[in-house]
Amino acid sequence: MPRKPPAPPHGRSGRLSAALPLDMVQPLRSPAGSLPRMSIPSPRLGHYAIGGILASILLNLLLRTFVKVGGLFATLLIAGLVAAGLALVFAWRNRRAPRPEERRSIVLRYGLGLGVLYLGLLGMMEQQYEHGPVGLLLFGLHYACYPVLAWVALGWRGRNDAGQVQ
Repeated sequence: MPRKPPAPPHGRSGRLSAALPLDMVQPLRSPAGSLPRMSIPSPRLGHYAIGGILASILLNLLLRTFVKVGGLFATLLIAGLVAAGLALVFAWRNRRAPRPEERRSIVLRYGLGLGVLYLGLLGMMEQQYEHGPVGLLLFGLHYACYPVLAWVALGWRGRNDAGQVQ
């Protein structure tokens, strides 16, 4: 009859690190060795970008079709709402503001996704009739509002415990 292996100490799993005393376990270090690595997994940044893209499409359809709001005002309103939503959802889910690399990644993905959609929209518009350079500049301005406001909103740190703006 085969023997069962001995049970791991203190009811833990059979990993090697569980058998080591706690004073012998070293925290994981970053490659440079300066800061300990975070044990919390990083958030899935692409999900925030996709959520922002979907929210901007939905808000554009709702405000421009049913509420009949248009122009640069509607673009600024929608871009501001989506940017604030991105920042609030990130802070709510992760209990912190995004780090600079997370902020860059979210805004880059969000901007690239919207850029592809805007290029498709521009292609459809150009099939009907050609626009001059001023029309293309205005179209680019409408697009640029989205990533710029997302960059600003995700960089906002709010107030610290003393009530001072950070």
